[in-house]
Amino acid sequence: MRKKMRIVVEIATAMAMNASPASAAEPQIFTPTSGWAIDYAAKSCVLARTFSRGTEIIGFRFEVVSPDTLGTLTLIGNPFGSISYGSNFQFRVGSDQPSPAQSGWLLIHVPSGGGKAIPGVLIRYAKLGDQDRLSNGASTQTSTLVTFQWDQQTLEAEVGRMDTVLEALTKCTDDLVRKWGYDPAVQHALSQKPRINGNPRDWIRYPETARNVSNQTKLKVRVDIDEAGEPIKCEPLDADEVPDLATSTCTQLLKNAHFHPALDKDGNPVRSYFVVSSVLPWPSH
Repeated sequence: MRKKMRIVVEIATAMAMNASPASAAEPQIFTPTSGWAIDYAAKSCVLARTFSRGTEIIGFRFEVVSPDTLGTLTLIGNPFGSISYGSNFQFRVGSDQPSPAQSGWLLIHVPSGGGKAIPGVLIRYAKLGDQDRLSNGASTQTSTLVTFQWDQQTLEAEVGRMDTVLEALTKCTDDLVRKWGYDPAVQHALSQKPRINGNPRDWIRYPETARNVSNQTKLKVRVDIDEAGEPIKCEPLDADEVPDLATSTCTQLLKNAHFHPALDKDGNPVRSYFVVSSVLPWPSH
């Protein structure tokens, strides 16, 4: 079991001993059973928490690889076992409008210590709050609900004050940026982030091994970009299942990719980074 799934497996083990059927006739409201656990992983930041409703327990795991990319939200618990790929699954944070997950989610089963597999959902592109808004001095003082809806069911989790959570997440992602050799304050203040110059479909031809694996395989790499908009370094952040996928992608990005450079608060070109995020199946060439 890979390290990055450790928190999910620990939650699943606890839930296997507290499984009970939930009623579909009314909203299922879950309250926290723990504070947010923060994992400063080598290449990502992870927030995890468990919630309960009676004897039923669900777990959240939210992972981000940079300050300005959407995260991956993993939900595990028996209530999610009624979701199918035909379900109109959507979610919202607080008073935000519901966000249809569409093709951005997968059904998963996480093994537990009790020998049972706990059902769950992996949302590939998720956001728990606005880190930029928090950085500008705004604060979310009230308790926030995260709501999930599918078919005739509604599940609500009382996640609490999001300002505290986002402060911890921002601190962690800022530390990642420092490890990459950048000043987080400069990157937060950019008047323009790096932008793609050209057609990225012309940049990469994926290896045959990538075309033959399941659509659960995902890839994230960070490209460092100089003041002229040219890539100068590429580092894998998350590449599952296919060992040569990230290496091949980085090699081709360094050779073929072009960007409009980032601009600082005064409009001057500065070094920055761009995160490439993809999920199989890949386009064929």
